[in-house]
Amino acid sequence: MVFSGETKVNVWGPDGVKYYWKRPDDKLRSNHLDLTVKGGGGSVMMWGCITYDGPGYACRIYDGTMKKEDYVHILDTTLMDTLNYYNYDPKNIYFQQDNDPKHTSKVTKV
Repeated sequence: MVFSGETKVNVWGPDGVKYYWKRPDDKLRSNHLDLTVKGGGGSVMMWGCITYDGPGYACRIYDGTMKKEDYVHILDTTLMDTLNYYNYDPKNIYFQQDNDPKHTSKVTKV
């Protein structure tokens, strides 16, 4: 069993809105404040996988968005490196991915 996915890792905090709850009469504390970095600090897109026996290899997605051709390249290299590391036969594994269009395109089903 191999699960895979991609994610964005921010260098400095999350992208979304964060909420802190306090009573109206409470004073503002330092843990209620978020420090910021000019320019946002940047982020990195990553693909990785995890197997029944442990973590797999991960790789960086350089353009920030993955196209179906990029995904095929990752499957041919990074995924296969993981399968070789754990001595898995590619024909005898269950590979789980989400239904993103690039994962289900004809190019990836060869």
